[in-house]
Amino acid sequence: MPVKSLRGASRRAMLALAVCGLAIAALAGIALAKASAPPLLGVASNAPVTNISGVTKHESIVVDRHAVAVYWLAGETTQHPLCTKAAHCFGAWPPVTKPGNLKLDAASAIKGKLRVWQRNGFSQVTLGGHPLYTFAGDVPKKRSATGEGIASFGGVWHAALPNLGSSTAHHSPTPPPPPPTTPTYPSGY
Repeated sequence: MPVKSLRGASRRAMLALAVCGLAIAALAGIALAKASAPPLLGVASNAPVTNISGVTKHESIVVDRHAVAVYWLAGETTQHPLCTKAAHCFGAWPPVTKPGNLKLDAASAIKGKLRVWQRNGFSQVTLGGHPLYTFAGDVPKKRSATGEGIASFGGVWHAALPNLGSSTAHHSPTPPPPPPTTPTYPSGY
């Protein structure tokens, strides 16, 4: 083989090795990004939780992977949905969903059972049997809850506590007033 052909073959081999190296590095980066992704649900400690009366308490609450407070609607179950797309609930209370590529996982401090409820063409996350939502009024106020005690869509909304659905679950904020006939939201919403 002529010297010129060997140099060309050597360059092609080096180029092929470089391309393989870049591909391996890219795959390793993707694997590392997936491994270090936050859990689907986490806990915000000492988070401000403001109820409909304007009273703020600080407690540990459940947050989604974007650190936005998570809520549940008292009186709602997967067999008896109250917050529905048809009722225009999802605009104010977007469901917490599980994208297909994410694991169904939660921070170790969350004690309730985590599941997925298949509804309306998406996978909604439930905790301790309660469908979970975020509140449009909280965004971009991360790690805080301002929707506590809002009465709407046939129930009262509560910030999810880490023990939601466990045998020790309770909620400490001031009880809300009886549900009105029309939805109520905090001032400025």
